[in-house]
Amino acid sequence: MDQEGDSVSGAINVKGKYGAGIIINRDKETIDIHVEWIDYGKLKGTDEEGNIYKLEVN
Repeated sequence: MDQEGDSVSGAINVKGKYGAGIIINRDKETIDIHVEWIDYGKLKGTDEEGNIYKLEVN
């Protein structure tokens, strides 16, 4: 989910606690993000503009 609560999807590569990837927002725009594990199956992502995303691993 993005900061507005809208659903996002994408692909993330993680090594250890940190990683990076690309997500797609509801407007079909691709966004580069950096992520870190925050809980089992949950990641926190941040884009270049400082927007925060709550991500769940499927």
